Amino acid sequence: MGLFKYEPTLLEEGAVVEYDGRVWRVGLVNECRARLDPVTGTVTQANPVSGRTFMSYGGSVNITPTATHLKEVDLATLDTFAIRRLMRLQEQADLEEERKAAQISKRERERRPVVAPPVVEVEPELEDDEDAEGTVGAVGDEDTVDEEPADGAATREPVMEDSMATAQTSSATGPAAPMPVATKTKADRNKERLQQIAAKKGVTKAAANGAAGKTAKVKEPKPARQCVCGCGAVTGGYFVPGHDAKFKGLMLKVERGQVKKEEAFSPVVIAAYKWVNVKGGGQRTTTNYKGETHGGYDVKRASSVDGAAAAE
Repeated sequence: MGLFKYEPTLLEEGAVVEYDGRVWRVGLVNECRARLDPVTGTVTQANPVSGRTFMSYGGSVNITPTATHLKEVDLATLDTFAIRRLMRLQEQADLEEERKAAQISKRERERRPVVAPPVVEVEPELEDDEDAEGTVGAVGDEDTVDEEPADGAATREPVMEDSMATAQTSSATGPAAPMPVATKTKADRNKERLQQIAAKKGVTKAAANGAAGKTAKVKEPKPARQCVCGCGAVTGGYFVPGHDAKFKGLMLKVERGQVKKEEAFSPVVIAAYKWVNVKGGGQRTTTNYKGETHGGYDVKRASSVDGAAAAE
């Protein structure tokens, strides 16, 4: 009695399945594991103030290759972004297959033995007819008779061409066997199905951005202005690099009463702001360098209510 050989049914590479409440594509299958690449992700909020969000997919997961109980997903039920993600994963898989095929062909060329070119024998050239007739006239006018080969001597026979030999060999062996027909895998079928759905829905990057209400942003050049600290340098923003920390540090010292505003800033900077007195003998501006109303640069002091009076 022979031993029973267990051959488990594995997941098929390229299948689109549902796992843990999300849609995944089977990217790799072997006897040890099956790799699932995420097709759908989760929406994550980038900035609570602006409300900007982005799609987070996470990394691939490995599961047992015999998890054939996973439910296959119909590609027609996927949304535009999932179709785009699936097409990108399919392109990556095709590039990986081409790379592997190129490596295999390179190894085969390296292992192939080097065959020396065949040696071609060159026959000696025959004499011209005029030279032959002159030689016969010099010997005499006797009739020349071709000599017959002696008994047992080898005679030269015409060589059969390769095409005739090939034809006889093929006729002797019988008709050629039919070529095997290649069967399509699930990855090939899903690829064709994905292309049909994408063409039907018109899924392109521009169409997807238009459906999501996104428009291309054109950056406008920033106007040139003088540095806010009063140094006189021209910049495209508010400060020359490094001058913002210096400006805020001086404002903080003036606000805490450690230094007078006339000692810290030029008359041009002092005239650009409205100053008020604060507790402790200091002064602060009612607006920041952007022109926005604020309570000062001292965070601890700004959190408390101070009786501000107009500065002289």
